[in-house]
Amino acid sequence: MGAAMQRPKLVAIPSKEKAIIHTLPAQLTPLIGREQEVAAACTLLRRPEVRLVTLTGTRGVGKTRLALQVSTELLNDSADSVCFVPLASISDPDLVIPTIAQTFDLKETAAQPLLDLLKAFLEATGHQSCHPACPEGTRVSRSPTGAP
Repeated sequence: MGAAMQRPKLVAIPSKEKAIIHTLPAQLTPLIGREQEVAAACTLLRRPEVRLVTLTGTRGVGKTRLALQVSTELLNDSADSVCFVPLASISDPDLVIPTIAQTFDLKETAAQPLLDLLKAFLEATGHQSCHPACPEGTRVSRSPTGAP
């Protein structure tokens, strides 16, 4: 993680009933021509049995931009927060978990490895899943059964 990488800022968006905390980067331009994909992903994610949608495609087709738009559309549907962890510059799978943990200001201790600390934090805060697209398919999630 280089010095150029900045921590995302938490932004509170007031809604009718609650303030939603998110780390989504501001989108400076509108997403054009992807309305059907945004609507389809939002529809899937609003279904109670759907816990994760994975966007696939070759580099540069707009997966991240599409995911950010979907996340923005679903902000009011979230429990209390949406977190974005930029992983595009991460090429070493061993840096994925530390990068995610850094977003939440988690620090490894001798008593608790970083992955265990991150899982416990996600469980305690009610975050549904954290699914980074990266080499080796590193994944941290909380399923309905409690299995990662």
